[in-house]
Amino acid sequence: MAYTTTNEYKFWKLLRDKLRKDMLLSRIESVVSVGVPDVYYATRDSAVSGWIELKVVHGKQVRFGKEQVAWIKQHHAAGVTVHILAVKAGPQSGPNAKTIYHWLGSSIDGVKTRGIEEPAENEWRSPFDWQDVRGKLSQG
Repeated sequence: MAYTTTNEYKFWKLLRDKLRKDMLLSRIESVVSVGVPDVYYATRDSAVSGWIELKVVHGKQVRFGKEQVAWIKQHHAAGVTVHILAVKAGPQSGPNAKTIYHWLGSSIDGVKTRGIEEPAENEWRSPFDWQDVRGKLSQG
């Protein structure tokens, strides 16, 4: 599967570069278990860990495969922390991103249906407060 898009890879690199001081981040591309989110993370100073599904938005729609929706729903129901982070497609998906949208896994149906019009848990605007991003991910 490799990196699905150049824009998603830019988004991954932005997060990795800005959060790796405080968090262990592992990029996952699973062909064995389809639907597994893109990033596994653990905080360095607490026992918080979870998953992040990265999305690059085209227009207002946030696209998910049926396996991704099923994985997020099943694991959220089991108490696993899952976050969905999205940016707009194009040059602004990497270091020039203007907005990062953040939803919890419990919002998967709304995000799939309404895209970025689904009320986000957080919307961070550039320049990003990376400590706040890390803090929200650390809340589990």
